[in-house]
Amino acid sequence: GLLGLHRWYLKDVEGAREYFFSFGLCGVGWLWDAKRLPEMVEAYNDAARSAHTQRLVVANDPITAERFCDNTVTNTKYGKNLFETLLLFIPKNLAEQFSRHMNRYFLLIAMLQLNAYITPTNPWTTFGPLIVIFAVSAAREGFDDAARYRSDKTANMRLFSVAVDGELRQLPSKDIRVGNIVYLE
Repeated sequence: GLLGLHRWYLKDVEGAREYFFSFGLCGVGWLWDAKRLPEMVEAYNDAARSAHTQRLVVANDPITAERFCDNTVTNTKYGKNLFETLLLFIPKNLAEQFSRHMNRYFLLIAMLQLNAYITPTNPWTTFGPLIVIFAVSAAREGFDDAARYRSDKTANMRLFSVAVDGELRQLPSKDIRVGNIVYLE
C-alpha cells in the first residue's frame, strides 16, 4: 500500500512508520511486500482467529457497556450537533470542493489572472463563476446535511422495549447499550 498503509491495517505500527517516512523504503519495500502480502495477511488472520476462540456475553452490565460506544446513529458529514456543524462546515466543504481537479484548475487560472502581466482580463471573470459554483454546492450540501440530521434524530428517538431489572422499559434507540436485552415483536 501507499506509504505503508497496508502495514497499519495489519497492526504493524513500527513497519508502517518506517514505510511512511521512507516512502516505502524508496520503492524496494513495496516490491518486497507485494510478494509477501498474501503471507502477511494470512498470518494476521490466523492470529486474529486464535485470539477470539472464547466469547463471553454479559447481559445488562453497565461496566461492560461503558467499554463500547453508544448506539447513536450519525450520518451527518459536518458534525454531530449544530455547534460542531457551524464550526466545521466551511473548512470541510472547501476541502471537499478543492478535492475535485476541475475546481483546483479554475482556482489556479483565477490566481494567475491576478497578475496583470500575464493576462489582460479582469480576475473577476473567473473568480465570480467559481464563487457562485462553490456557494451553490455549499448550499446544497448544507440542505442535504440538515436532512441527514433530521433523519438521524428520528432514528435515534425510535422507542424499543428493553429488559431492565426484570421488566420491559421503553428506551430510545440511542440509549440502547451493549449487553441490553431487546424485546422484538
